[in-house]
Amino acid sequence: MSFERHPARHHGHTTKHHTTKYHGKNIKHEGKNARQRSTNNNAHRLAQVARAANTPASTQPSPIAAPCATPKVYQRLLAQHHAVQATPAITCTYFEKNICRSCTWLEQPYSEQLSAKAASARETLTPFCETSYVWHEPWASLPESFRNKVKLAVTGTIRRPNLGILTDPRTGAGADLRHCPLPTLGIRQAIGALGAFIRRAQLQPYNVRTDQGVLKYVLLTESANGDLMVRFVVRRRGAQGAIFKYYEDLRARLPMMRVCSVNVQPEHTAIIEGSEEILVSRERMLPMPLAIQDLPSSQADSKDQNQQPVSAQHSLSAPRDLNLLLTPGAFFQTNTAGAQVMYRCAQEWLGAAIDAHTGTAHEDSSSPFTVWELYSGVGGFGLALARNSHVLVTGIETSQPAVDAANEAARRAHVADRAVFIQADAHEWVQRQQAEQEKQTQQADQPQRTKQAAQQETKQASMPDAVVV
Repeated sequence: MSFERHPARHHGHTTKHHTTKYHGKNIKHEGKNARQRSTNNNAHRLAQVARAANTPASTQPSPIAAPCATPKVYQRLLAQHHAVQATPAITCTYFEKNICRSCTWLEQPYSEQLSAKAASARETLTPFCETSYVWHEPWASLPESFRNKVKLAVTGTIRRPNLGILTDPRTGAGADLRHCPLPTLGIRQAIGALGAFIRRAQLQPYNVRTDQGVLKYVLLTESANGDLMVRFVVRRRGAQGAIFKYYEDLRARLPMMRVCSVNVQPEHTAIIEGSEEILVSRERMLPMPLAIQDLPSSQADSKDQNQQPVSAQHSLSAPRDLNLLLTPGAFFQTNTAGAQVMYRCAQEWLGAAIDAHTGTAHEDSSSPFTVWELYSGVGGFGLALARNSHVLVTGIETSQPAVDAANEAARRAHVADRAVFIQADAHEWVQRQQAEQEKQTQQADQPQRTKQAAQQETKQASMPDAVVV
């Protein structure tokens, strides 16, 4: 391994970097200006991905496929999702050489994959749908560089660690997948730097056969703006000492790293993560900015402003950031662009549901449209829907760190008065709400109560107008 330091010009700025020669390849570790340059770099790399996928530059973006707030080139590329449907399956060296066969459908063209999955979804859900339901065409992701999270098994030796998958549990052997085409390009760049850090910190890879070694997995998440969350899964407590000791070295290798933690998983099982999380970095939440579109509050808002009532379609305004906060271990969709599409579809459907609710758009502001988000994670759907001023959201999630992150995101977005997230088991919580409603209904049936009071108390018993799962 050799290190060279020399000035380099990039986008008109003079910076410093050092190059590490690892397995015959040069890995560049950039200096403190990397955060400002990363967005432009990502746009250039994604342009290469799109050209490789034969994505036509003239394709018009879909109205529901705009990506997060990144450079214009990046936005245009992600917006061209529907053109990818005709793109053949990607070429993967690991798949061709039978090193990794995780993508079992890789030999099938992407358009056929989408058709088969859409048909399966319709067959499964049709018995539960009304005949008036309309099935939309499936949304198509980019064929590569879309996965914002990876779980890398660490095998091999300190000198030559492999970051990828376990290939043979009988021997503890694994395959290095650092050039897998599915993760985002920022993650792929980070994997090489992490391999060098494992050698620097002398972290012994875990061997599943002998039950020896320290480092089991490295979990990586990249946000849309290029920031990283890095989690080291170790076999025992105390192993975090080496990571703390060489943490500044890790930051130099990964200048885009914003959150770093150590997860302790002492069990000799296939479970990846343990219950104990040790924070290494100062920051404990990774910002996940998404671009979604706000809905008009309701027809009542239009009337208050002496405007014509909005249509039942609730036409969408220009995209605006929805800033989620991701904590270690919290769930988030592994395709950022896909998450944006889902949240914005939920907004559209909510607008139609509000219009249809009792034949009005909730002209009486004292009677809000209530939504439960069950298994809410960091509150993506709930926070997107709470941007409508006539919506009250209650999110239920078992993970307390995820609940804390969702409530903090609600506070920062100024919707904490209508979006609340609670730590509880969703099934048990719903049962309690149903029991409470039955109790309120029985009380409302007493003769001395008026019909209007009974209806009001039943409404306040907390059964929702809509549920998101």
